[in-house]
Amino acid sequence: MRVKIHKFPSGATIVYKHFPRGSASAIYVGFHCGTNYLENGLPHAFEHMLFQGTKNRTREQIVEDRNKVCYLNAVTSCFLMLIKYYTSNRKLDAGAEFASDLLFNSTFDQRNIKEEANVIKEERSMRCEKDRRTLTYRHFNLFCEKRYESIEDEAAKLLGTDEVLDNLKTADFVEYKNKHFTQNKFIMFASSTLPFYKIKRLCKKYFLSKISEKRKGEILAYKPHPIVAKEGINLVKNDNKSIKCIVTIKLDVPDPKVYINDFSHKIVRWNLLMKPELYFYQLREKGLIYHASAYYCNHIAKNISFNFSFETSQIENVEKIIDIIGDSISRLKTDYVSSGDISAFRYNYETEEDLPDTSSNDDDANFLFDAYEVYRENNPYYKNTKKSRRKDLYKANEKTCKDFIDKMFNKDNDIYITIMGDFDEKKVKSIKDYKKLIFKEK
Repeated sequence: MRVKIHKFPSGATIVYKHFPRGSASAIYVGFHCGTNYLENGLPHAFEHMLFQGTKNRTREQIVEDRNKVCYLNAVTSCFLMLIKYYTSNRKLDAGAEFASDLLFNSTFDQRNIKEEANVIKEERSMRCEKDRRTLTYRHFNLFCEKRYESIEDEAAKLLGTDEVLDNLKTADFVEYKNKHFTQNKFIMFASSTLPFYKIKRLCKKYFLSKISEKRKGEILAYKPHPIVAKEGINLVKNDNKSIKCIVTIKLDVPDPKVYINDFSHKIVRWNLLMKPELYFYQLREKGLIYHASAYYCNHIAKNISFNFSFETSQIENVEKIIDIIGDSISRLKTDYVSSGDISAFRYNYETEEDLPDTSSNDDDANFLFDAYEVYRENNPYYKNTKKSRRKDLYKANEKTCKDFIDKMFNKDNDIYITIMGDFDEKKVKSIKDYKKLIFKEK
């Protein structure tokens, strides 16, 4: 079933998907008031303070009701701040009352703010350490359009500096709530076995009835972060015993969205990972890796990329692995993808589609939220059904795969490499040398 997007006259939104099994619902509910609306840490602190006491529940009672009523949590993204819960339909009203109480009746008691500020400081420290050691973060954060000057700058703007956190007041949270809790900024994501009209009724009873219809708030547009840097190599030195690496090939395109439902890049990826004469099995055969991956990435604006990532024990292996990436690309450009390869991919894809769906309501609701962040109501992912995916699957053929290979793996495209670990920089080649290996230039 396709996703239903319902807009109330006030601008409030429900994004709903019917779930076919069981008797449960997953609800994400909140407002357009994430970290992009105020880059000083307050939006994230606001989320924390929702669990510190309301007019109807003490902090201790909130902890009790997370066990007795339903387990609630919250998330703050760039654009949205949401409470989320997943429960039996028998407890759905109780869960909605609980979530509503936290959203609309939190007291933001000054006595609890300092304690929670210390918790956030610990979270900020852990986030910085994690980001320093995350390969994909260090790679794309350097080469894509920058929003922050450093890991520490990002953490400070999303979670707050010590100075900001130490000086938060009850009035700050009340002011933020009054500014952003408007009807047009309200949003609910629901994956439920219940019909839509019951979710709509729940929404009106416990949430929309609490918000003034008179005020309108600003909703920020999504801003993509395409790859903008010139091709280059990024060396990240740390105490990791293994060497981690990403190799990215960038393709500038007029409209990246046309590739979202195109199976050609999926077929190319499948060949690189599954055919014995290509990338993954060649690396395994030569004992250079235990695990490696290849994947396509849509950067929403200006460009798409194809990425090879791997982990190996020695810096000397990086050159050997990149050479095999080049051999695999050359082979793809010579033999391309055959009708037999496409048939094999279709068979495996359709087999996987026919297997029992083991996802949960919560998985579905999380998907609705993630996809909405980028594409909002005009969302290609929301239009996906099993039938439409099968149709797109059979649109991909030898010609479309050949076209993708020729464009994506063109020697004029920029490449980007990040190497992370404890290694001797003298053993690292230049970006030009690696590019020659990838495109087999003499």
